[in-house]
Amino acid sequence: EAFAILTNGLTDSSIGIRDAATYGVAFCFELESNRFAEAALPLLVNNLKDPVDYMRSDTVVALMRFTEHQCQRGLPVPDFLIPPLIESLQDKSHYARGYALVALDCSCLSDKVKPWLPAIQKLLDDPDAFVRQTATNLVRSLR
Repeated sequence: EAFAILTNGLTDSSIGIRDAATYGVAFCFELESNRFAEAALPLLVNNLKDPVDYMRSDTVVALMRFTEHQCQRGLPVPDFLIPPLIESLQDKSHYARGYALVALDCSCLSDKVKPWLPAIQKLLDDPDAFVRQTATNLVRSLR
């Protein structure tokens, strides 16, 4: 029931509630028994289009936590997450761009991410140092 409340919060009209729910879901992604958390993935993907920069950025961080958890345990990452994370590489928020790169930089995603190498390489000249370094690391790991 608690997770249902968090999930419902992802669609709330209040940015504060959506953001708090995003943090709660991200925490659930890190738990061993996160099978309920996957139900929130489509809602998070939808929130990547939020007009508020920090909401999009916090959503990317939640998705990063999910991909890291899955990859560390040898569990699959749904294919439908890759295109929205690639889209986030063009976000005006450097925080969203950087953490989208971190989300994509999981060994279990290499084959799914390789086709997107040109989009990732564009970030090698990003104005933000974190984004440039993370893009450099990801490009190296994909080659």
